[in-house]
Amino acid sequence: MRKLSKFQFWALTWFSKPVCDRQLYKLAAKLKPKSIVQFGLGNLRQAETLITVCQNFSGVEEIRFTAVDLFEARSAKVPGLTLKEAHRTLAATGAKSRVFPGDVTSSLPRLANQLGGTDLLIISLEGARQTLDPCWFFIPRMLQTNSLVLVQERAASGSVYQTLTLTEVEQLSKAVGRPAVAA
Repeated sequence: MRKLSKFQFWALTWFSKPVCDRQLYKLAAKLKPKSIVQFGLGNLRQAETLITVCQNFSGVEEIRFTAVDLFEARSAKVPGLTLKEAHRTLAATGAKSRVFPGDVTSSLPRLANQLGGTDLLIISLEGARQTLDPCWFFIPRMLQTNSLVLVQERAASGSVYQTLTLTEVEQLSKAVGRPAVAA
């Protein structure tokens, strides 16, 4: 576990790029999550730094970090990231990391029950709300009463994280209803 000095944390929360990462690190320090799930890894540096912040503020070295991403199947517009590279980098942080290749809509129904007790859910997908419409039904079972859900959205000034409460997630879940069962 890499220790962060007060100065390093201050620098992260004031000068990190992209700007939305500053908000993420501040919220992580305040919430002190021990279990993090991220849909769509933007880059590994953000995940490494987030894990380090959580390790420093929660007092627990073994943070659980789970990522679901397309990895090698990403579109040509998005920089490539291999599954092997992600696994190696995240394992070096000391966190109990798991990475799952694939899109969220097909992976989440299989993984939701395994991801119970999630403290922080980060959704960093292009068109996140529309992409997750078939999945909102499964998300409440991953969360607990003090969980925080952050949805990355595009704004004129760049990306920002929109916070969703457990009540809002449950409303989204009810709005989309139970998904149809495949025959």
